[in-house]
Amino acid sequence: MKTKEEILDNADCLGLQVVETCDNGAGYPSGISRAVIGFENFEAAKKFATENECEVCLFKIRAGHHFYQNLGWTYRVLTYKDYLNDLGDNYREFDFEQELAAAKENLEYAGGTVQDYEDLMEVFDGFKREVDNLPDDKVLIYNGYKLEQCSSEMMSYSEDVYTYIVGVAVNGDE
Repeated sequence: MKTKEEILDNADCLGLQVVETCDNGAGYPSGISRAVIGFENFEAAKKFATENECEVCLFKIRAGHHFYQNLGWTYRVLTYKDYLNDLGDNYREFDFEQELAAAKENLEYAGGTVQDYEDLMEVFDGFKREVDNLPDDKVLIYNGYKLEQCSSEMMSYSEDVYTYIVGVAVNGDE
């Protein structure tokens, strides 16, 4: 088994980032250890973990904090659904047909004019173009006001004051 320092040196040679981790996010660190982040994809993290007898884990850090909190091992990459869960109920995956039907219904309920309907269709034509030109690895999320592109899979994302990132918890002897 490689020593912790050998594993960390290897990570540095590969251009990966070594960070300090702890067991809790209370601001008072306990169980301090180190981890490696900055992997291009989940397969690269798994390969590094396997080669070094370590575990792929999910980490969380609060803006301005030094220590990453180890949330435990993970078997998958982060997805847009994880991101949506953190964004809250106002955000959802954009469904063009569903949103258009709801907007038309709201316009009819409000007694919209022909001009209002034409304006609505112009907005939704822009949405449709964005949907049609969306790369395969992206999804659209929507909060009722703005449309955002989001990667369908990611190694990290930030929401509010937290960043979540997939990395490798470094085990091994000192």
